[in-house]
Amino acid sequence: MIRDLAKWHYIPCEKQEKLRIIFLFQAATVWASWESVYYACMKDADIEVKLLLVSETVIEKSHLVMAEDFLKEQKITYVKFEDFDLQTYKPHIAFVQFPYDLACHEPNALSLRLKYIGIRVVYIPYGIEIVDTQTARRDHFENFVVENSWRIFTCCEAVREEYLKYCRNREAVRAVGSPKFDGVIHTEDYPLAEDIRRQSDGRTIVLWKMHFPKKMVEDGEIVQITPELDEYIAFAESAGKYEDLFFVVMMHPKMLYGMVGSDVRGDSSLKTKADRLLSIIRTKKNMYLDTASDYRSSLYHADAIMMDRSAVMIEAAMTGKLVLFMTNSAYKEKWTKGVRQVVETFIQGSTAKDMEYFLEKLQQGELSNSEQTKNALNDYFPYGDGLCGFRIKEMIKKELWEEEAEKKIGIKIALYGAGEVCGYYMAKYSSRKEDCEIVVLSDGNPARWGRQFYGVTIQRPETLKEISFDILIIMTEQNYYEIKKKLVYELYIDERKIWRMDEMIEYWRKHGADKAGL
Repeated sequence: MIRDLAKWHYIPCEKQEKLRIIFLFQAATVWASWESVYYACMKDADIEVKLLLVSETVIEKSHLVMAEDFLKEQKITYVKFEDFDLQTYKPHIAFVQFPYDLACHEPNALSLRLKYIGIRVVYIPYGIEIVDTQTARRDHFENFVVENSWRIFTCCEAVREEYLKYCRNREAVRAVGSPKFDGVIHTEDYPLAEDIRRQSDGRTIVLWKMHFPKKMVEDGEIVQITPELDEYIAFAESAGKYEDLFFVVMMHPKMLYGMVGSDVRGDSSLKTKADRLLSIIRTKKNMYLDTASDYRSSLYHADAIMMDRSAVMIEAAMTGKLVLFMTNSAYKEKWTKGVRQVVETFIQGSTAKDMEYFLEKLQQGELSNSEQTKNALNDYFPYGDGLCGFRIKEMIKKELWEEEAEKKIGIKIALYGAGEVCGYYMAKYSSRKEDCEIVVLSDGNPARWGRQFYGVTIQRPETLKEISFDILIIMTEQNYYEIKKKLVYELYIDERKIWRMDEMIEYWRKHGADKAGL
């Protein structure tokens, strides 16, 4: 009856059948966020796995380079997405790599499309939840993939708390550690590339990992949030003097294969400088440009690391290697909790001279790992057991089967507005409980909080962020739009769950509720 209003018609899964899981693969660069959970699923006799290569995208194309080659190198069996019939196969779960739906996914791969045909979308962030700004919150928590996901598996409890504050799909979020962390425990599975081993010839290996030059709008002004490329160019030009060091340089794929307009905000000089930096690096005999799809072998086997903002900052800390963290001296990043505590323990720098000083101290043996880094990791990222992927797989199985068992439970309804209109309907239809349950009644008037209203305690609006419900009915007409604005933009409630009372009544009428007097 009312169930199909709020509960998505996900493809049912009985315990006697195998769980069908598909992985929609687009980019090798973020494979680390999937690898251990993918293989955990492959080894589970209760699960059938298909990996689908999605080769078409909309705007973001740099990550697609070498995707198919990577699968072939790894001997991973795959089917092209356009050749696979989802509606015949009826997968229960679909893993997606990127949260940017309209920029990364062609129409048939959009998360809402998957959800509409009954597939539960699972998203594992690949390390982008690092910055705490208004723009970053939008990028992290307001993407369509995030809002359409059945489950979101984030890296730690501190980041999950950010989802609880700002994500309209907060109920989907679980903190179990990232599959990326598992590789740090099993470094033997990622041997150093033979080219690097041969060319380094026993020298100290320094990984230099850099983000693409990025500008963004903050407080109405365009600011560059990454280190100045002039400083990187100056360092690269002088790097030849470090004959006893071997630099493995990893540039963001966008620096190699193309940045988009929103990255540079009209500053074409950034592209010119990035090209110049690349050309200098190619001329240095003690520099190796690592364009491999998987960053982990170079990260794990480096003796020291120089890096700026990156999705692998926490992994870099987990390696226990010395880290020089480069920033833009004119801009101070606002890191998310947990990330901030780790990043602040790194050696800090912003200029070519800072990079040179770090290397001189490294050569002289005057630097040591920070005990503070270890403590910060233990406090905020306590998932260094190599089992993050396994935990995710087990949680998916457990919660999917629990969901199947709960299908008989009625719809959970939240009400907003404990006024006379609400009182009328609660008195008139309070006996109608066979397929729904009022789980919370909220009101914006502090004088009403804590009072009993037709057997239900009136709660403050913020309580709506803490209670699981399927639909929310606004029980007033005069202030409907003002209340909805508050719910959507201040409390971050999914507007698709919000209904007017008159719409609700008409829905009930069309679905047999007229028998109950409607």
